[in-house]
Amino acid sequence: MRVWESHSSASIAFFGRTAAGEVAFDVDMTNLADALYRRLAQLPSEVVRVCSGVKVVNYELPTLERHDPVDPCPPVRIHVLGEDKPLETSLLVGADGFNSQVRKSMGVRCLQWNYNQKSIIATVKLCEPVDNSVAWQRFLPHGVVALLPLDSEHSSLVWTARSDLADKLMQLPEDGFIDALNKSIWGTGRHIPLVDTALSTVTSLLQRFGIAPPPSSDPPMHILSLVPGSRATFPLGLSYAAHYVLPRVALIGDAAHRVHPMAGQGANLGFGDAQELAQLLVESVYNGVPIVSFDTLLRYETLRQRHTVPFLLAIEALVGLYRFNVLPVVAARSVGLQLIDACVGLKDRIVDRASY
Repeated sequence: MRVWESHSSASIAFFGRTAAGEVAFDVDMTNLADALYRRLAQLPSEVVRVCSGVKVVNYELPTLERHDPVDPCPPVRIHVLGEDKPLETSLLVGADGFNSQVRKSMGVRCLQWNYNQKSIIATVKLCEPVDNSVAWQRFLPHGVVALLPLDSEHSSLVWTARSDLADKLMQLPEDGFIDALNKSIWGTGRHIPLVDTALSTVTSLLQRFGIAPPPSSDPPMHILSLVPGSRATFPLGLSYAAHYVLPRVALIGDAAHRVHPMAGQGANLGFGDAQELAQLLVESVYNGVPIVSFDTLLRYETLRQRHTVPFLLAIEALVGLYRFNVLPVVAARSVGLQLIDACVGLKDRIVDRASY
């Protein structure tokens, strides 16, 4: 993965710790959903029941405080539109996104704010087939643009911009949008000469100590077109639930925490939530503890908050750092980026942490 500035020549490259050097894998959401549905279809109907096209009217949760769960605790009742009898469950997992109805039904406090930004997502076709194995991210005056490889001819686009600019970009015809996209990736930017001079000095000092810059990669390929129907946009914001669990209820993914897509960690954090919760529930059953044990849910909350909060703070720091483009801020972040790029051990730690 390669990241670079538009206000200076600063850049950084991340390499994976595996033999092939992978940092991460980018999977199209449609393919991921298809794989999940195929797996669900393989399971017996008495084990998994899939309810599609239903609308939940409300969730009837046990009227218990976090400090006063009882055993046995009454089940969660899910009232569905058009059904006389509510569904009942021993454990409700809220994975219904940042506007979570489950979280609202829980009544937990939630820290929220709007970035006044939107992300444009699309699948783009490259000008010609290439060894498309490098993710590219560029910080722009108005946001961030990223290309994530899918195959030799296609990449996923994530383009973050101010809401007004994103709306204008969405209104452009495809040719105009592709032209603006290529300019954002390939444009020379607004380099500040003083900052580039400082970076040259830093590079020279590092080379004196025998620290060579990482090998360069071929630049990203020009974009040819959009895959029809793939362009969409959504608003960006931050949200963080004060609590992830109540008796018989647990939140995962964006229902519990929503972060800026700059670091590409939103889905990974959600996958981590699901993995941690599932593992703890399996351990509870294996040890003879009821699957709905509130102690198990509290342990899940503690472990995931310890993991998520540092990520949230780090991402917010990056968002703030790249929000301002005045000389001192550009100089500080550019020199910092160059120094981190020279520290292989530190970059390996960052990759390991982001890949957990």
